[in-house]
Amino acid sequence: MPARKHGIGYECKEYRAWRNIKTRCTLPSAYAYRWYGARGIKICDKWNKDFLAFLKDVGPAPAPEYTIDRIDSNGHYEPGNCRWILADEQKRNQTSNVILEYKGESHLQAEWARILNCTYTGIYSHLKRGKPFSEFAEKIEKRNAKRCATVS
Repeated sequence: MPARKHGIGYECKEYRAWRNIKTRCTLPSAYAYRWYGARGIKICDKWNKDFLAFLKDVGPAPAPEYTIDRIDSNGHYEPGNCRWILADEQKRNQTSNVILEYKGESHLQAEWARILNCTYTGIYSHLKRGKPFSEFAEKIEKRNAKRCATVS
């Protein structure tokens, strides 16, 4: 692995994360720029200029399966708003997520599909027709209860 002036190889996880942040926030020709830089998401000047400052503030990734995440998904890449988390946990923080509430519980649409034993697209279709999620969830719970009663 070739060494950089900071003594860390080009392909270490932390360096790749830093490089990718810079690219998606500052380079309009980058594929992901539309979701970051074009939305006004920035990398703070200190990190933009210095990989070691970034590494000092966020620390090394705890394990290979961790990825860098912004705590406030509308906030900038800056000290206090970034952390290392597991990829599955990071998916919960995406701006495209649909969080639905039913019986006092809040879950992502995909999680409700697993909880209710139904399809993601079934929920999506119901919501797209402008109907409340609670109506769909009650219907599915009744269907599931009927199935359980016939099996017993």
